[in-house]
Amino acid sequence: MHHKRYTADRWTLGVYSPLPFDKLAESQEVALVHDGWGIHPTKSKALLEELVSKGIFPIAVDTRYGYANQSPLRAHRRGSLALRLLKQSRSTGASNPYFPEATMRGNRTNLRRPTSTLALADILGIEKFHLIGFSDGGRTVTTIAEQHPERVKSLTVVNGVGTSPIITDRRTKRSVVRSIREKRQAHRTQETVPESDRAPKSLVHRAYHIAHPRRSSRELGVIGHADGWPTKSRLAQEGVLVTVIHAKDDPVIHFDEAQEYASEHPEVKFVPVEGGHNAYYRPDVIETIADTIVQNIVQVSKEV
Repeated sequence: MHHKRYTADRWTLGVYSPLPFDKLAESQEVALVHDGWGIHPTKSKALLEELVSKGIFPIAVDTRYGYANQSPLRAHRRGSLALRLLKQSRSTGASNPYFPEATMRGNRTNLRRPTSTLALADILGIEKFHLIGFSDGGRTVTTIAEQHPERVKSLTVVNGVGTSPIITDRRTKRSVVRSIREKRQAHRTQETVPESDRAPKSLVHRAYHIAHPRRSSRELGVIGHADGWPTKSRLAQEGVLVTVIHAKDDPVIHFDEAQEYASEHPEVKFVPVEGGHNAYYRPDVIETIADTIVQNIVQVSKEV
């Protein structure tokens, strides 16, 4: 995997692709892929390679750590870790070049990842792109499309947490986390569940949540209360190609709930697939996602 890292206001941001980035300027179709909460972008390697086979330049963004709302990104240089920690900004500020109505709290929570994604697109010189978001990445890409629809060729959300609320008056944050854990464990024990459909709990993924408990708690609150269906519906009515792909055994957002929301918003294309929350890693679902982007490209070309 080819990758680039950039120094942000606080720590770093990165991009990954099977293709060399010096070929990016020659590409007509670019897809930005936003993986789930705390997951390293290389976990979506199979999807990126499938997109390459369809003639698309795929880029998985790494927005786990950096803040990018105060100054432009700059090329990351290796150096003393202690010196970098000393020099980095301690404030996120209330301003934001991509979200004019931003607040300091917003820059620290629901706008941190969307801002970082747009900053990465700008430093790479990508004006328009297809957006693919898995899990919390679905909320992130929807937020980008909501504020900057002129830059989005299509929006594809896969098992999107934040697509509809999971924390309500009847379901607390603690009960949601417990329910998800229990249902995931039950799903993993089924003999029919393929290895590719199991959560990629790598050491790096676990370390993210262990090292950032306060950030994780804040972001879970934001994710849990988010309701992206009205935004997706409005974007679809305004001409953005919006697709929601949802797995039938997803323990995070139940399939029947997702299907009910979809019936209330027929402007959004709804595609059911097999598997659990991490069906995103199944070969058949990967092919479905890639085919969806190709269909969107064809439709955009016809409209132009």
